[in-house]
Amino acid sequence: MRKFKLITTQDHFLVLVEVQNENQEITCIDVDTGLRGLYPTEAAGFIAEGSATVFLKFGSGDWNKINEVAAPCMTFFSGAAELGSVSTSSSYRAIGIHPKTQSILDQWKPFLGLTDDQITTMLDPTMRESFVEIYSYTMVREMDPDTFEDLTTTSLVLDSEIVYL
Repeated sequence: MRKFKLITTQDHFLVLVEVQNENQEITCIDVDTGLRGLYPTEAAGFIAEGSATVFLKFGSGDWNKINEVAAPCMTFFSGAAELGSVSTSSSYRAIGIHPKTQSILDQWKPFLGLTDDQITTMLDPTMRESFVEIYSYTMVREMDPDTFEDLTTTSLVLDSEIVYL
């Protein structure tokens, strides 16, 4: 199970992710559409607990395994690519720190399901000295830690499809 929270601060927003099972997708993903957003040109993260496999995908290409990380670990990301990651430990906790700009929020809007009101709240200058939870959800989605292939859909064979000889 993955728990996700998006919190706004003065100039950044914080993405808190907690995963409680091995092979769970860590990446921030829209629970309804399955879309992942492109990460901003500059982001930082801190893995506080656990380990994970990290994948990148450029455009419509394949997922490429780029790294295996373990806590404690500070990470930096720069570039417009889809980022995917899978927990390889039974417990994983991390925080992402992203600059808060309109362009970043517009980019993240489709896959986080942010509303215009939530974006307005995040950009409100009166929020300068507060931490405001904007969005949170819990979901389960298992991924292959070697290929980033979705494991939540099973390929069960129906009894009627079995031929006995």
